[in-house]
Amino acid sequence: MTWASGVLSVGELAQRVPVRSERFLLGIAGPPGAGKSTLAQRLRAELSTSGRPAVVAPMDGYHLRNAVLRARNALARKGEPDTFDAAGFVADLRLLRETPVGAPVPWPLFDRAIDEPTDGGVVVCDERVVIVEGNYLLYRRRCARLG
Repeated sequence: MTWASGVLSVGELAQRVPVRSERFLLGIAGPPGAGKSTLAQRLRAELSTSGRPAVVAPMDGYHLRNAVLRARNALARKGEPDTFDAAGFVADLRLLRETPVGAPVPWPLFDRAIDEPTDGGVVVCDERVVIVEGNYLLYRRRCARLG
């Protein structure tokens, strides 16, 4: 399913999210400043208002810590694909999908005030819909720059 401004309203998009007993992961990908976070929050609110609790799980929480980037001489490139913990992100996506609804799954967030990720910034528990948003959700190339 794709969404473009003016084609579907957020309410119409919310109606297309399947109702399931297990978790449903919905991805929103796009470049910086495209409105991914805004759309994700509006969709979460629409789903929750209609009795389908949802949570936003952004990819930003998987930025590598500044100390790691500094040690790898990559701090100036923060935000590029290889400056994220892609393996941790994929592992936590699997955990979200495989963990039964009702069991807590911590998800890191990015704290812009300190410019670092924060572990367990949100905890997914009873929500059946998890809206995952980020720049590189569809990125396939393996990055060897950071080893």
